Amino acid sequence: MSLVGAFVRDLRYAARGLLRNGSFTVAALLALTLARHRRLRRCVQRRGPHPAAGPQSHATLLGSFAALALLLAAIGLYGVMSYLVERRTAEIGVRMALGATPAAISRLVLGEAAKWTLSGVAAGMAASLWTARLIERMLFRTTPHDPATLALASAVLLGVALLAAWIPSYRAAGVDPLKALRGE
Repeated sequence: MSLVGAFVRDLRYAARGLLRNGSFTVAALLALTLARHRRLRRCVQRRGPHPAAGPQSHATLLGSFAALALLLAAIGLYGVMSYLVERRTAEIGVRMALGATPAAISRLVLGEAAKWTLSGVAAGMAASLWTARLIERMLFRTTPHDPATLALASAVLLGVALLAAWIPSYRAAGVDPLKALRGE
């Protein structure tokens, strides 16, 4: 159990004690949590690590969190692009009234998404190269500065971002110029 999990468990225990006894201190709660955590750590040290706690399980856990982060990034980008398309409906209507094709409007929206995504990938790449030494022990069959892994991660992020921006770009390409201009 992690220290945070132990603290939450002890907080619940102390809350029940508060209802019974009427008082407890945060210092006592923290001391109780740390004492339990030390006992648990000594027990694990005596028995040895769990067989599933090797580098492969760390890599699996890290990969799961990365997939969740990728999903959250895609949902966030979809929301931001939908909002931007909604805000720019009048501008898109004017562009279409002046002769812009739906493909040009779609390229405009996707280009904007690609620009934001590439700047995010560049900042993320710099941050990952800077902090790679912190997770080096948890990597399984790869190095922290592996160019193929970094290129693949960048390509996946860019692909997911463009896929998430495709629906708002499709919606922007279908804007009726008369309705968009009348809506102002």
